Amino acid sequence: MTGEGAAAGRGAVRYLTRLANGPRIRGEVPMAVRTLNISLPEELRDLVVREVASGGYGSVSEFVREAVRDSLRRAALDRLEALALEGLATPEVEATPALWRSIRERARRADRSTRRR
Repeated sequence: MTGEGAAAGRGAVRYLTRLANGPRIRGEVPMAVRTLNISLPEELRDLVVREVASGGYGSVSEFVREAVRDSLRRAALDRLEALALEGLATPEVEATPALWRSIRERARRADRSTRRR
């Protein structure tokens, strides 16, 4: 992919990365940290404690935050895969500059609506 197509692809990747990684985008203030208490079955609690003790995570909170981010990444990738499959199932169209402008504009609108939430 070259030219406008490559630029649109990079834009989609940046959008999905921001969606998966949360608010740490240049110029944005990180989310306020709030406490959330959760209940886990003993087996899951022991797994979390082992992961933290093994040095993979600095705290239980860090482990849970990373698990939530992983879930968001999987959801974004699932959405991307669904869109790709939808695109493959549609009739072929000529990839004109006007088509790419339309795609970029829809991505910008989606990005703006996601940021407002």
